[in-house]
Amino acid sequence: MIACLLLLVCFVLPAGAGDVDAAPIFEHETTSEYEIYRALGPFIEVVYTADGTQLLAVRPFFSRYKDPNRRYFARDILWPTFTYRIVNDELMDKGVLSEYADADVGDAGSKRHRFIYPFYFRGQSHDGEKFLAILPFGGSTKDAFGYEYMKFRMFPIYMQTKRMDIVSTHWFFPFYLKAEGPHTYRHRLWPLYGVAQKKGVWEQKFALWPLFHWGKPLDETKEGSALFIFPLYGRMHYADPTRRDPILLEGRAFLWPFFSGLRTKEGFRLNMPWPFFQWAKNMDGPDTGWLFVWPLYGHKKRQLW
Repeated sequence: MIACLLLLVCFVLPAGAGDVDAAPIFEHETTSEYEIYRALGPFIEVVYTADGTQLLAVRPFFSRYKDPNRRYFARDILWPTFTYRIVNDELMDKGVLSEYADADVGDAGSKRHRFIYPFYFRGQSHDGEKFLAILPFGGSTKDAFGYEYMKFRMFPIYMQTKRMDIVSTHWFFPFYLKAEGPHTYRHRLWPLYGVAQKKGVWEQKFALWPLFHWGKPLDETKEGSALFIFPLYGRMHYADPTRRDPILLEGRAFLWPFFSGLRTKEGFRLNMPWPFFQWAKNMDGPDTGWLFVWPLYGHKKRQLW
């Protein structure tokens, strides 16, 4: 009741009235550029500016902000439970388990979607194609969740996705996967066996995940191999024999993650044992590194961007 009375004062106080400073109960400040009312500290706030910007807030229950110059409008109810935004002509309306978005409210053919998590997904892609998916029964989405498309039938029995020209087919997700693209190939029957390739660069395999992992280069100009028996032992060697210093990457690990060392053509990293002793140089870029002798001493040098 007190909050309602203070909010009413903010609206009925005559425009141009003098400044009032009774903080934190009530404040009123006015200049040629803006007029501000505050009550109960930061909880109630009303702002008007000369360029048309308006703010009304009864925190944390409700707030509304409008900036006509930026074509921006925002409304929050129990933030972040319910939020509503319009930026230029793009709309985003979110609730606890719901989401509605429209890329252009003035264009009937614009990209839009309405989701009710985790069951209902309906919308329209950027090229005007409509989609509908009802989990777990079936359907498809397009231009959503970072994927060009997602299709499924009785999920997790069957699902197919496409992202960055990589088509991935799942059966009984996450156990069976086959994925292929211009530069990528992955095939697995998890946790029994799996293979992943970056075509022409590297191949990795596993068996009885996470116990056994091994790999090799596919680039004929490189040599090397990798082996990891979790968590007992691991080794990696990757080299370019045409170089004067052929080592590109070399490492060893024992009882991972406690004892490990890695050397690249730029630097090195050593844990003996982690996390008590950590030493590295040039692993995050030129002139970077760290040295930790926990809990006695620690120093880290980062690259400035």
